[in-house]
Amino acid sequence: MNKKVKYLILFCIGIIILFLFILFLTPLKITLNFYIEQTNESLSGKVYLNDEYLGEAINGTLSVTQDKLYPGEISLKGKYEGKNFEFLFTLDRNYESYNSLDYVISQDEIDLLLLTNNSLKFSETEDEIFLLLNQEREKEGLPPLKRKAILDSIARDYAKEMAENAYFSHTTPQGKDLTDRLIEKNIFHFVANENIAFLQLSPGEDLAEDFVQGWLKSPGHRSTILDRDNIYTHVGIGVYCIQDEGYPTCYGVTEFVGLELNFGGEIKRNYYSFYKIYSEDYGFSFDVPVTIELNASVVTEFMLVEETKDYDRFLSRNSYNKIFRKIGKNFILDDIIIKPGYGLIIGSTKDDTLFNVSVIPK
Repeated sequence: MNKKVKYLILFCIGIIILFLFILFLTPLKITLNFYIEQTNESLSGKVYLNDEYLGEAINGTLSVTQDKLYPGEISLKGKYEGKNFEFLFTLDRNYESYNSLDYVISQDEIDLLLLTNNSLKFSETEDEIFLLLNQEREKEGLPPLKRKAILDSIARDYAKEMAENAYFSHTTPQGKDLTDRLIEKNIFHFVANENIAFLQLSPGEDLAEDFVQGWLKSPGHRSTILDRDNIYTHVGIGVYCIQDEGYPTCYGVTEFVGLELNFGGEIKRNYYSFYKIYSEDYGFSFDVPVTIELNASVVTEFMLVEETKDYDRFLSRNSYNKIFRKIGKNFILDDIIIKPGYGLIIGSTKDDTLFNVSVIPK
């Protein structure tokens, strides 16, 4: 063997020894892969091991040397469709046996991330409930309900109250019901009723549709939505969701309120009827400015009196207290102040009459 060959062999052996030495001193790397199970979509973000920063997973991948790893909790923190997330995984004792570790996030976890209180648009849900309620009324030939901001506020506050205090009732733990809440706001009304509901929201559900369909399947709630006597003229709608763990629990409240009084019928010739328009049972003590509108088929006598006893005195031809007396077929009276006990006497002296009366608080 000549010297050149001998030196070449020794050089090659040295290179191999050096390579093995470097390979021995260089820690092995393990690749961490983060992705969504059903779609294989990668998830990027900052990676931690027991709150120790390991690096950033780009396109769902991070390579880490073995010397930085030990059994513990891996966390991936990042954003998905604008929502912050933190997903947790376990790094077990056998990690050294692998050169690649897959950490899989389920679609349910992604759905839960996207379905949070911050992503739910309560006002849009309330608008949809309002639309659905009136669609159901239209199917039955009923006039649409009107919406009023103060009633929305009362409904929304009550939905939030139930959600945050973990109860479900028409009455608060302090014993207050819808009528009390309306009186506290000095909202004069003739009648009021309330539908409430709660459900745990899952991905793909239509919250407004679920609430309305649930009410329609209950005879009591359905009769409030489709009141055949048209006693409710306005509605307030409130939705509020709360989320601790899992999917949000959502509360829906609809306040059906008669802010206007509409009544009518037939009165025979030479007969009179009495209609109380401000009952003492309403629980109010304040005066209310209203507009009163009468429409009749023939000339009608129309009187506003202070109390029911005035109607009895009128029939007995005794002196009675009247606020005004009108005779005609139709007219509108503005700026009339009504007080507890007030009522209307309506009669016809010539022919049978059909009439309608509207009392609209201002």
